[in-house]
Amino acid sequence: MNGDEEAVVAVAAEDSASQPLPDAEVLKEKWPELAAMYAAQPRLANALATAKLEIREEEGRMVVAFALVNEAQRNWIAEKKLRELEDRMQALAGSKAVRLEPEVLPEEHQEDKKYLPIEKAQDLIGKNPEVGELIKDLSLDIR
Repeated sequence: MNGDEEAVVAVAAEDSASQPLPDAEVLKEKWPELAAMYAAQPRLANALATAKLEIREEEGRMVVAFALVNEAQRNWIAEKKLRELEDRMQALAGSKAVRLEPEVLPEEHQEDKKYLPIEKAQDLIGKNPEVGELIKDLSLDIR
């Protein structure tokens, strides 16, 4: 690297470091706006909207770690959309000192989804004993 390139790198680092850090609450408030920007891509918009956020300060930047439900989502976002997402989030936050970090939510922290009607019925009965009584009173079959 020659001297000119080093100067450009140093200036870029100073620019992001000299900007005030956005507040974590501001970043949380702006996250739904970021997700809404991708309404034309419903899977991406849904992944962003349902992602669990963890915001921390690291090396003079605010890092927004967002947890996705699977590795395929994380890989696709990291490879194809991360730079664009970061640019848009930086614009929303009004600071270049924001970095996004996609992660995968561990399975034990993921919501247990009910797919089959019997699973849904058993979950409903478990949460509402009155529903179980109603099923018995009406002699309903919940298969």
